[in-house]
Amino acid sequence: MKKSIRVVAKRGLLFLLVIGVPAQAAGQSDFGFQKRVILSLAFPLGNGYSVTGSKDQKFVYGFLGLSGEIGLSYKKKAYFLLKSGGVLSWEYPFPVPVDHYGTYERANAAFVSLMKFQPVMFLFRRRVEFGYGVQYSHLGYERHTTLSLFPVYQDLVDISIRKDAIGLAAMVKYNVLPRWSVGVAYFPSFYTVSNGKFEYNHVGFVEIAWQIIRWKRN
Repeated sequence: MKKSIRVVAKRGLLFLLVIGVPAQAAGQSDFGFQKRVILSLAFPLGNGYSVTGSKDQKFVYGFLGLSGEIGLSYKKKAYFLLKSGGVLSWEYPFPVPVDHYGTYERANAAFVSLMKFQPVMFLFRRRVEFGYGVQYSHLGYERHTTLSLFPVYQDLVDISIRKDAIGLAAMVKYNVLPRWSVGVAYFPSFYTVSNGKFEYNHVGFVEIAWQIIRWKRN
């Protein structure tokens, strides 16, 4: 009888470790179930842009960027996230000088978004969180032609587009470690403030986020 009780106790402890540790490691119990204020930094790994031009849609892909986040939990299992930052279309995922000869494209975006996040109950023990909301973006696109690199550098800007746009924001996050998460964001815009037209633009990116500071609210 005592042996069976010990076996049951060991199995119960193992079950709690298997179920409880991943949720705690993901930061779920620290954020989703308590009143918390979170300050985070996010580092985009890859970025994509779609900007409406005068004749066609411009698509550009690249790397580099930085954004800051402030999260505020307002009830059990849900929180608001204010996110602001910028992304580029650099050729490499690290800042190195690049010389072009001929035609090449550049794109960038600065944005601010407000999203509501909550865990997806049936995925990876609630480590996956889905957020949705609104965003305001400043989008830029340029097409250059480099005529000469040496001895005189000559670079012409063939097309330059700047837009301020309003739209929606959607993001999926996967909590990997207590303070680290991986996310995929999609920010489509449908109204361009700068020209007063209804048109489609978007910026999307994959990022890694790091929670720097966590305050517990009373």
